[in-house]
Amino acid sequence: MYELPDILVLVQQMNKELKGKAIECAIFNEKGYFNLPKKDFEGVLVGKTIESVEGKGKWIFVKLSSDTYMQIGEHTGHVLYHTDIKTIPDVYTLRVDFTDNTVLTVRNHGMSFLRVVKKEELGTFRYPGALGVSPLDGSFTAESFHVILEQNSARTLKAVLLDQTILAGLGNGYFQEIIFRAGVHPRRKAGDLTEEERRGLYTAMRDVLMNAVTLGGKEDITDLYGNPGGYHKVLGAHSLGRPCPVCGTSIEKINILGSTTYICPSCQK
Repeated sequence: MYELPDILVLVQQMNKELKGKAIECAIFNEKGYFNLPKKDFEGVLVGKTIESVEGKGKWIFVKLSSDTYMQIGEHTGHVLYHTDIKTIPDVYTLRVDFTDNTVLTVRNHGMSFLRVVKKEELGTFRYPGALGVSPLDGSFTAESFHVILEQNSARTLKAVLLDQTILAGLGNGYFQEIIFRAGVHPRRKAGDLTEEERRGLYTAMRDVLMNAVTLGGKEDITDLYGNPGGYHKVLGAHSLGRPCPVCGTSIEKINILGSTTYICPSCQK
């Protein structure tokens, strides 16, 4: 799934390539989660101009003319830009043709969302609802993180850090990297962390996410041009049973909140 760093990489590229382009044609296949019938979805897009692209959390907001937005969220597929029609895939969820003969394709898998809404409708959907602060925003400081942990002291770290209404943009992939870097266990209660552990967790979060943005996102995610990211995850299914790169202990997996989390049982007690 695209998480905050992967989204920010895509947004930067989309602004570079798509800003100012006029939509000549749109072809939508009714797969995944969408808010309009096929004909209506296509009709809303045609004739619009892309004014800007913004990212928050795990969502992309494509601002179109006439106060219209296209939302791409919880994305697990591909968002690709084509200057050569020969590169357009045979299967896609949405194809957008621009008047300059370039094309954007979106392929959704799983829980991915595609919505076209008016500006006043942006906050009306139950999911994702009100998004919390981005861990890469300037307003997210060590002090504000301390307040977040205090306000959610009885919840586990995984529950707090993956709650999109608190911190927008983290999924299981980067979460595992962050808590491993910080040396804390995902089942620890937020209120039980020492001052030193809180500072370490905040620093690890910022370092991991900023490094991932610099490297173009995760290695299992592609950018707008189809290139995989350069951030290589330490933990994941590939690491199960392998030695921890820090202490040599075998990496284990545990289930928390219905999903698998990979940890080093020695470094993350």
